[in-house]
Amino acid sequence: MSGKQHQSATPESTPAVAPVSGQSSGVPQQDLVGNQAMASTTQAAQESARSGSSLPWDFGASSLLGGGWFGSQSPEVTATVDVAETGGTTADTCGEGASFTEQAECIFSNLDTDGDGYISEEEIDSAATATGEDEYTGADAVTIATLRRYRTNLEELSNDEYFDENSGVTLADIQAYGQALEKLRADGTPIPEELGGLEYMFQSSTDRLNGSSPELVGEDGPDLASTHQGSIGSCSFHAAVGGMLDQGRGQDLMDMISENDDGTYTVTFPGAEAVTVNAPTQTELAIGATAGANGQWLTILEKAYGRSRDADAALDVDAARGSLVDAISTLTGNDTNRDLTAFTDESTHHERLQDALENGRIVTASNMGDTQQGIPGKHAYTVMHYDPESQTVTLRNPWGSPMEGTNYANWGERTNPDGQTADGAQDGVFTVTLEEFDDIFRDVAYEEASD
Repeated sequence: MSGKQHQSATPESTPAVAPVSGQSSGVPQQDLVGNQAMASTTQAAQESARSGSSLPWDFGASSLLGGGWFGSQSPEVTATVDVAETGGTTADTCGEGASFTEQAECIFSNLDTDGDGYISEEEIDSAATATGEDEYTGADAVTIATLRRYRTNLEELSNDEYFDENSGVTLADIQAYGQALEKLRADGTPIPEELGGLEYMFQSSTDRLNGSSPELVGEDGPDLASTHQGSIGSCSFHAAVGGMLDQGRGQDLMDMISENDDGTYTVTFPGAEAVTVNAPTQTELAIGATAGANGQWLTILEKAYGRSRDADAALDVDAARGSLVDAISTLTGNDTNRDLTAFTDESTHHERLQDALENGRIVTASNMGDTQQGIPGKHAYTVMHYDPESQTVTLRNPWGSPMEGTNYANWGERTNPDGQTADGAQDGVFTVTLEEFDDIFRDVAYEEASD
């Protein structure tokens, strides 16, 4: 294949690959086990796509073709993933509808810019940030996003290096992955989560890209329900963004962004120096946070936050990880108070939650333990509401609600023993008692009143 076969991705309501099962979608379900069969993977494949601190959806690198799998520490809550059939060792299909294996084979020679037979970390990052005529789009962009997330896992799949397999991904690695999935299909074996994670990211990134708008923001301004954290560990930042939107301060976010004549954006966080970033590439849209049809404002803010923290990061969004305190202070310009729940009694929570939220200030919380009652651990959340009479706390997971065209059996919120969401909705919003809040969460960050 000579030259880059770049593709144009026009936002559309129907994803290029089948959605995750969990609700009726009207899309025929096909997977790697057989027609109309459903491949089972665990909730961890969903959690890590958006949780920044804990990303448990890496598949093991032991002998896939020999049937040996590394064990998993993932929660025993199952979901289902429908994926397009993988085309084996030859790429017969390129573009929309191609599997990850097929598309990776299609663009391999373009990504391998030095022609050494390995796609290195540097080559992937270069492709992810290429702009103008060199930008990768559509299925190419989604494939690069998935390669970037799973490079270290894929490069272990074939024994084609001396000593450690760390030079990059080879065609043999990609083909070994495709062959492993073919073997599972031939055996009638459900896809284990170690493989399901990559397939889930390839699918969800396609949905993310297809559902995005090229506009800066929608007609009605920034909207909380449209926001979704990406595969970067930036949950603290998005919890704070969610707090601003929930408190009716969306225009404050938009006032930080200026669109420049050359297509770049300058973002000025309160009290900080201005930061200029390029418009998101389609690969960055597949990797980072998105507001979907509501525009690219959220991805731009995430890029600027990352750039302000580390201007030398390979991708701006890579550096968008930070603490609860830093995220709130950066977005508001105000001081932030942090409470450790282990040293804070419930009466203090009661007073501080009521005071902050009634006065329009941001509150976020994080936990460091394992998933409890379906609430993912090692993650940050927006505190939306506190009811002082019932002493209940309502929170939102930055993963948000399922994007249009996708369905999920659990979207990272409180669930019943049967695995269904406790409130019957799949919007990332859930309620706990004040006692449970104190037990589940470790840190609570409060925006302090401005002077």
